[in-house]
Amino acid sequence: GFNFSQLVNAEAERINRRNTNRNEYIQAAKELRHELSALQAKLAIKHSAKTERRLRNRIGSLERRISRLEERHLGSKLYHRQHARKQCNMERIMNMSIRKMLLTEKPDVLVKEDLSFTKENLPKAANRYEAKVRRKLSSWTKGTLDDRIEYLCDCLGIRTVDVNPAYTSQFCPNCGARFSERKGTHHELTVCPNCGEMNANTAAAVNILRRADDKNITLYTPYKKVEKILEDRYANKQSVMA
Repeated sequence: GFNFSQLVNAEAERINRRNTNRNEYIQAAKELRHELSALQAKLAIKHSAKTERRLRNRIGSLERRISRLEERHLGSKLYHRQHARKQCNMERIMNMSIRKMLLTEKPDVLVKEDLSFTKENLPKAANRYEAKVRRKLSSWTKGTLDDRIEYLCDCLGIRTVDVNPAYTSQFCPNCGARFSERKGTHHELTVCPNCGEMNANTAAAVNILRRADDKNITLYTPYKKVEKILEDRYANKQSVMA
């Protein structure tokens, strides 16, 4: 729900800011190492005692600066410890929310999208919003939500079904038309050219549920083929109505 979304957003933005700051120090350390390498190569050539002493002093200064950068700004222990703490908190809330939902709704079957995606099999992000959502999903362990749902459903004797996630939030569950726009602060509203405004999450949930019985769209149907199937269904429905 919204509270979990806020937690994920906060952690994604925190990591993004932290990595942006770290990149400045990573670049500084890279430039210092490059200069250090050049001075060490120069030191290998025979020089006067005065020049050699100056080179050694400069090399020592660079080594100390690099060491300070790595110790104070590029360490990974605190970075990973803070993220692990956030992860544990999100997983705790996730467990509580899923269990509460299952005990309240008492479903016999739970239909869910297969979210085991990777960057390699995803199409390029269409806009900044989509790219931001993917970054947020990547800020916590992939598969955690899916694993907890399957584990808790198994404990309660509830069967789970994975369906193809392609375009579940882009077509109207009532008439089959492609949504014309998304609105709202969190893009929670969508507009169908025929049915008007509706909640995007509710519409997607209906599409996900129906896809469990869809013989033409299997779990492994390519997303481009899914789009073609959905567009053809709407075109056929319009021709019949005409």
